[in-house]
Formats: sequence, C-alpha cells, structure tokens
Amino acid sequence: MNDRMDNIHIEKSNEAFFGKYGFFARRCENRSNYPLHFHDYYELEYIARGSGTHIVNGSTMEMDEGTLYLVTPRDIHRIDVKDDMLIYTFFFDADLIPSELSKLISSCSSFITVSCTESMKTCAEYLSEHIINSLSKISEKSAGGDEIKKGDISGLYLTAGALLDILIKNGTQESAAEKENRGVAESMQNVLRYINKNYRSSLSLERVAAEAGYSRSHFSRVFAKYVGCNFIDYVREKRLKSASLLLRTTEMNVTDIAFSCGYGTISQFIRDFKMLYSASPGDYRKSQKKQS
Repeated sequence: MNDRMDNIHIEKSNEAFFGKYGFFARRCENRSNYPLHFHDYYELEYIARGSGTHIVNGSTMEMDEGTLYLVTPRDIHRIDVKDDMLIYTFFFDADLIPSELSKLISSCSSFITVSCTESMKTCAEYLSEHIINSLSKISEKSAGGDEIKKGDISGLYLTAGALLDILIKNGTQESAAEKENRGVAESMQNVLRYINKNYRSSLSLERVAAEAGYSRSHFSRVFAKYVGCNFIDYVREKRLKSASLLLRTTEMNVTDIAFSCGYGTISQFIRDFKMLYSASPGDYRKSQKKQS
C-alpha cells in the first residue's frame, strides 16, 4: 500500500499553533516530503532553494526556486521534495483575512502560484527573512515579559501582506476547470471528515458515495484522483493504523480490537493486518513490546 495515503491529516488552527497573534512563520531547510492534508487556515510559501512537486486538488504542479504560492482552506495538497529545499512558510488564521481580500483570493486560481522574476525573488526573500526575524523578536519580547505593542504586530502583518500582494497581483484568474476542481476538493474534504468519524462502523462505498451526492462509479474516480488511492484501500489502512495503535498501547484482545476498528470478521482483519505489517496482530504486539 502507498504509505502516503494513510490517514490524511486534517489540521486545525489553535492558540498552541498560532500563539496569540493568529499568525505563524517558519524557515525550513532540507524539508522532507509532506503527506496529503488540508487545514482551516491559509498557508503562504516561498521556495528560495530546491525543487519539488506539489499535488493540489488532484493536479500535479512542479515547483522550483522562486515559486510563491498560497494554499487556502479549500485545498487538499501534498509536497514531494526532489532537491533539498529552503522554504519560508507563513500561516494565517482564516479570521485574519479581511472579507474583501478573501473575495479577491477566491476570484483567482483555486491554487494561486507565481514563478518570481529575478527582481521579485530578491524582494520575496527579503520580505520572508524580515517576517521571520520580526516574529522571532516579538516572541522573545513576549517570553521576557515585555509588553507587545500594537505596532509590532501591525508591522508584521503589513510585511506579510506585501508578500501576499506580490502573489495575488501576479496570480492567474480562475478557469472553469479550476473552479470545478475547487468545488470537488471541498466535497472530498467533507468525505474525509465523514470517514474519519465513521470508519469504526460499517462503511460501504455506496453509503459514502451517497453521502457525498455522487454515483458509486463517479465517486470512485473522484476519490482516487484527489486522495491518491481507492476508497476501499484508504478505509482499510485507516482501520489497520488504528488497530496497530491499540495493539501497541492497550491490552485489548485481538478480536475486540478488530471489531472496534470496523472489521466484521476476525479472519479478514488478520489477513489484512498481515498484508500491511508482514506479521500477525499477536506477533506485531510482541515485537513492539520488545522494542519499547
């Protein structure tokens, strides 16, 4: 099975992630692959070095030095790194985005991206470094008990806004196909949330397709395109990952674990488990205990 398809991340913003400001920034070198996921915040990224592939809403896009892009709460995406990357990443709480700016973003491509010219690269990297340094100073002041002034935060937002402005002004307008992809991606997000909530119960392809408002055959095609595997394999692996956690962390017997994770028969559970982990549930539990 494809390792990247197990349990698509559904990430939510919270104070532990954003701090008090609704904004977070980081500078990552030698970034590794990032699995398929979606989130309820905006993610602005600038690639200062390296190259890779970005899979967004079922479409594949190449990225290299000078690529600037925005991922919105509507998108399902994954990054596969080819060459070691230096990436500046900026996360915005959706509530921080003014309604007019949100409408402007919605009028652009469903995945807004631009390849910066040499002069734009210089500007983008300068702004990125300035944001990182500014946020670091604000964090140091806060940790030291100093008062954070409104100007400190507004200056940070203005700089981030300037970077976003470069992107939006150079982004392409949304095509009919992109608009359709965006709508389907939102539908798939709802499907994945539904699976995450209900995978421990009987969960058939027909039932989930009906929940999404698709025919069985159309749903199968769309799911495979956006998620990267078929529905049955995705649900199976989600159940098995949950079972493996219970085997490692509890003393529940194998039969109870199988039924609690959505399996109807113990024999099918054992066959599937051996296929993924190359060991029976009992042997897997023993090996994990030896390692701990």
